[in-house]
Amino acid sequence: MLRTTYLGSLCLLVACTTTPVSSVHTYQAKLSAIQADIFLPSCANSYCHGGPSPAAGLALDGTHVYDVLVHVPATDPSSPKWARVIPGALDKSMIYQVLSHGVGQTQRMPAASGALEQDKIDAIGQWISAGALDN
Repeated sequence: MLRTTYLGSLCLLVACTTTPVSSVHTYQAKLSAIQADIFLPSCANSYCHGGPSPAAGLALDGTHVYDVLVHVPATDPSSPKWARVIPGALDKSMIYQVLSHGVGQTQRMPAASGALEQDKIDAIGQWISAGALDN
C-alpha cells in the first residue's frame, strides 16, 4: 500500500513539473494584425520606421502600410531586383529577408533592439506566402 501511494505521488509530481506552460503568442498572418502586433510596437518608432523621417523611407506607423510595402522597390543597392514585399516570394521580399537574417548591405532588423521573435517573423512570412493581401 505504501509503495502504491509513493508511486502515485511520484507520478503526480512528475506530471505537474513536466507539463509545459505555453508562453508562445500566435500572431495572425493578416496585415492589419501584423501592423498592430508587430510593426507598431517593434519597428515604427521615431528612430526607425516611424515619425517624420523613417529609415529607408519606410514608414510603418501610418494607415498606408500596404502601399509602402507591396511591390515597392527595395532601397538596398546590392539587391536591385528585389522589392520590400513580393506577394508569394519570400526569397525576393526584402522585409522578410532582413528580419530573418539580413541581406546585402542591410543588417538583420530590427537593428536597435535585436532580432524579432521567430513567431513574429513566421507570421510575416505566412502573410507574404499567402499573397500579401491588404487585409
